[in-house]
Amino acid sequence: MKNREGHDFSRADTGQERIRALAPEVVVYTNTLAACHIANASATARVDNRGFMILKVLSIVALLIALVMLYAACQPSTLRLQRSVVIDAHPDKVFALINDLHRWPDWNQDGDDSTVTRTFSGPDSGVGAESQWDSRGKAGKGSMLITESQPFSRIVVKADFVRPFGSHNLNEFALEPAGASTRVTWSWQGQNLYFMKLMGVFVNMDRMIGQHFEDSLAKLKSLAEK
Repeated sequence: MKNREGHDFSRADTGQERIRALAPEVVVYTNTLAACHIANASATARVDNRGFMILKVLSIVALLIALVMLYAACQPSTLRLQRSVVIDAHPDKVFALINDLHRWPDWNQDGDDSTVTRTFSGPDSGVGAESQWDSRGKAGKGSMLITESQPFSRIVVKADFVRPFGSHNLNEFALEPAGASTRVTWSWQGQNLYFMKLMGVFVNMDRMIGQHFEDSLAKLKSLAEK
């Protein structure tokens, strides 16, 4: 009987000779096992390293999200902004367009929501005049109430939103004569809800919200100067 190397076991007289004859095969087998072990260890190390990197990235992302949320939570609870325009008309004419909520749809931009419906209660104008609106679009639902009215100089309007989210804000209009013209300053303050705080981390809220006031004042100017 011979092995692959040609050794004849039938002529081996001792166990020592037989061991010597098998030695090459044992070496080959041992080397093969070692190579397999090294390959497996390397593959395991690569998998472990990949898993560690994924965990590290996820941890960093989670930390960044937590920092953004914490930063947003620390922002003021009230937003304030102010816009002005000079209108070539006397204060009494401009005042009448603001003090009468029936006239607001003529100049206050509501995002071109054609589904808006309005109802009115209280006096036709001045303190106590109230308007309610409802829509199926982005104008949502809410109400406005004139709480202060000083002829030709100052008007305060409280607005309460029900939809798309509940919030309360205050609008103050100051009218100042400027020769034959009128300077109208619209000051607004409203709740800075948490989702708005989050938006404010990435977006200039004064610029985003202020565009509505700029457009509305431009329309008020055009209407009053006719």
